[in-house]
Amino acid sequence: MLWLVVSALFVGLVKGHASLDEPPGRSTMWRYGFDTPVNDEDMELFCGGITRF
Repeated sequence: MLWLVVSALFVGLVKGHASLDEPPGRSTMWRYGFDTPVNDEDMELFCGGITRF
């Protein structure tokens, strides 16, 4: 029971990051050797989702 309560408290603290690797997305292509501008924040982009919490 304690495990359930503790895990429920941390649900709001999760902030997932991801990138499209296969095929690489435009923002991530530089990581695979393509001649595109470097975007170090390629795993932190908003894809039309909620931008304000």
